[in-house]
Amino acid sequence: MKTKYPANIAKGYTYSFLSWFGITGLWVMYLQTKGLNLVEVGLCESIFHVASFIFEVPSGIIADRFSYRFGLFWGRVAAIASALIILLSHHFWLFALGFVLSALSYNLQSGTIDALLYDSLITDKLTAKYPQVTSNIDVVIEFAQTGGVVIAGFLVHWHFELTYVIAIFTSIFGIITVLLFKEPQVGKSTNPIDKQTISVIVKTAYQVFKRNQQLRNLMLFDAFFCRRLYNLFLLFSIIYGNHSFFWVDDLSFNGSVRLD
Repeated sequence: MKTKYPANIAKGYTYSFLSWFGITGLWVMYLQTKGLNLVEVGLCESIFHVASFIFEVPSGIIADRFSYRFGLFWGRVAAIASALIILLSHHFWLFALGFVLSALSYNLQSGTIDALLYDSLITDKLTAKYPQVTSNIDVVIEFAQTGGVVIAGFLVHWHFELTYVIAIFTSIFGIITVLLFKEPQVGKSTNPIDKQTISVIVKTAYQVFKRNQQLRNLMLFDAFFCRRLYNLFLLFSIIYGNHSFFWVDDLSFNGSVRLD
C-alpha cells in the first residue's frame, strides 16, 4: 500500500533542492576573478566557519522561540543578501560580510527543515517513515549540489556573475516554498518554563557527546574526513583556475585555456 505523506514533505524536497542548489560551488574561482588573492580567499572561508560556529546554537533557538517557517524564511533572506553583496562587491571586507551572511543562512536552515518535516509526520503517525524521508532529502541535495556545480562550470567561460544571479532567484523561490509550508504544532510548548536557554542546550550537548562514545567517534571521523575532502576540492579549484581552465588578467575574465 502506497504511503500518503503530508503536503509538507513534497514541499520539503523542493525547498531542499532550492536551498542546496550548488550554483555558487565554484566560489574560489569566482573570488579570484574579483581580484582576491589566495590569502584573502582563505580568510573568507575561515570567516564563514567561525561565523557558522557562532550562529549554530542561536539560530536553532530561533525556530524554537518563533517557528520553523520564521527561521527558514530569514535564512533565505540572508542568502539573498549574501549573494547580492558577493555579486556587487570589489572589496575584501564586503566579501567577508557576504560570507558571514552566508553562514547565517546556512545555520538558519540547518536542522530546521528536518525538524519541520519530522513534526509534520507526527500528526499522521508516520514517524517510522522519517528515515526514508531524510534519505530522499539526501538524494535531492546531492543532485542539487552536483547539478548546480555542473551548470556553474558551463558559466565559467561566459558570465560567471550569473551564478550568483541564479542563486538569488533560487532563494526567492525558496522563500515562496517556505510560505507554502504549514507550520506543524506538534511538540510545541507554550509554557515559558519549557523553553531551553543557550546554556542548557550547550550543557546537554556536551553531556551527550561525553557519554555516547559511538556518536562522538562518528562525529569526529566525519569532521576529519569531510574536511580533508573539502580541502582537496578547494585546492583543485585553485589549481584548475590558475593552470587549466582560465586565468585572471586585470581583474577581467578571459575564458582562455592555458597551455603551459
